[in-house]
Amino acid sequence: MKNNLLSIVIPAYNVDNYLENSVKSLGNFLFDTRVEIIILNDGSTDRTLKIANHLKNIYCNITVIDKKMVGYQILEILAIVLQQGSTFIF
Repeated sequence: MKNNLLSIVIPAYNVDNYLENSVKSLGNFLFDTRVEIIILNDGSTDRTLKIANHLKNIYCNITVIDKKMVGYQILEILAIVLQQGSTFIF
């Protein structure tokens, strides 16, 4: 049974110039223990994974999933399976 957690899923592929600002735009959600943020990296060839892992080290409610070029649909399914919340948004 899922709890009252909100899961926010962020797909990421070669977005090193935007990822940090995108995550930080979530504001107070970054500090809310009732929110989990899942960054899905799909085999980025830039610094996206490094930035995602850096953000994970700063904010305790961020999880990074790194898969190599499986495609957005597969990552979506993976996020649905792994997310812990009763509500989730992409």
